[in-house]
Amino acid sequence: MDNPLLHDATLPAFLAIRPEHIEPAIRQVLEENRRSLQELLESGAEGWDGIVVPIERMQHRLARTWSPVGHLNGVANSDELRAAYNTCLPLLTAYHTEIAQNAALCAGYQRI
Repeated sequence: MDNPLLHDATLPAFLAIRPEHIEPAIRQVLEENRRSLQELLESGAEGWDGIVVPIERMQHRLARTWSPVGHLNGVANSDELRAAYNTCLPLLTAYHTEIAQNAALCAGYQRI
């Protein structure tokens, strides 16, 4: 399935985004971010460019995927869209909790 939420376009393709795109896109980005973070921490990366910049890129990609969903939920709400949105909230909460409580990441930030 071609998922417009996973395209790296300048602007979101709001007309192409469907409720069935939301959960798979969020799950994919979260899994990729988790894998990238693990690889980053295992690599021994140090400093601003080694730790902060890659994490900011990961967070930016997640925001570019989730922000159009939040916008559509606010302006073009439907039962299907609301269900997809609500399904992703616990996924995002768990992810952000993992990031906030990651001891290795905290240690990396402290070294900076």
